[in-house]
Amino acid sequence: MTKEITRSYQSPISLHEPVRYLKGVGPRLAEKLLTKGIATIEDLLFSLPYRYEDRRELKPISKIRAGEKAVVSGKIVACGKTGRRWRPGFQAVIDDGSGALALNWFRMPGGYLEDKLKKGRVVIASQTVRKYGPLLEMDHPELEIFEESEQPDSLSFGRIVPIYSLPEGFSQKSFRALVFQALEKARNQFAEIIPPEILAK
Repeated sequence: MTKEITRSYQSPISLHEPVRYLKGVGPRLAEKLLTKGIATIEDLLFSLPYRYEDRRELKPISKIRAGEKAVVSGKIVACGKTGRRWRPGFQAVIDDGSGALALNWFRMPGGYLEDKLKKGRVVIASQTVRKYGPLLEMDHPELEIFEESEQPDSLSFGRIVPIYSLPEGFSQKSFRALVFQALEKARNQFAEIIPPEILAK
């Protein structure tokens, strides 16, 4: 289970302020956002998702099937580089006690993943399942990585998750975090339209 998001972003911001005033957005990312017509906080908040995924339920690995999109969690029991020098890749195998699943990344150096994906850590992964070889697999899954003793604090799992059309340079995870930050900073500028008697129910 993921716990409720409790992040707090200080310093309220106007809807008409440039997106570069958000934490983590420098000139380069601001330019990439502009290619999607996102120049202000208001533009960002009205860049609506094109669909949603229900990621509230984790499925046992033994119950998933090739061809379905699933959300699973397991401990990393093996990981390492795959492929050849001109086509580097990385694979992590997770086990949830009911079965094992391979997570694959292709055409990318393993350095970043090696730092994050280590034996003993726990991941939550979401992607379409495929069968190739002895194990079921997910290619380039969306991940949340945490230590076994931790409880994940995530915008990407344990909830109904928005899926966006992304500007270059953003992942679904990083774009969701940016939208969440903007909502937190601008929340006092939205008038409540639901009548008080309805809210009280």
